[in-house]
Amino acid sequence: MLNKGIKTITTEDIRWLRCDIKSLNLLGAVLANQKAHASGCDEAILHRDGTVTECSSSDIFIVKDGTIFTHPTNHFILNGITRQAVIQLAVKSGIKVMERPFTLDELFTSDEVFASSTTLEVMPVIQIDNKTIGNGSPGQLTKKLQELFSEAIPSSALDLEKKEEFI
Repeated sequence: MLNKGIKTITTEDIRWLRCDIKSLNLLGAVLANQKAHASGCDEAILHRDGTVTECSSSDIFIVKDGTIFTHPTNHFILNGITRQAVIQLAVKSGIKVMERPFTLDELFTSDEVFASSTTLEVMPVIQIDNKTIGNGSPGQLTKKLQELFSEAIPSSALDLEKKEEFI
């Protein structure tokens, strides 16, 4: 999947208003994820009144004209450690990152889209609501971030020294 990307759907974000708190209140995210899988997709991209927040179990990023956009850290998203790592890696490598809300229209017209989480790492999104993103394959900036992430984050628990250096 990392080399090919995933298919997603969009759905209204019905979660409570304190998504920044990791709690047992995951029913809204579980329902969104179930809807995605029932639609033959791997993930659900959530939005509140047309403003994209995050995914059912990951963070979401868009790329437009070489700049990465992602929702700002506030009570509408969980500021995941992988999200933080991706932003840090992008900035360190000279890629411009803007944390600001973006709309569904911006999502659908972006050059690239990717999700991040502990399990997905940096995952290209190639389709949203049956609409192809870019040319339907992982974009160059997404591939670059995958490389940077792979180099920075150890792939096994045996590489603890490298992990401590990153954190």
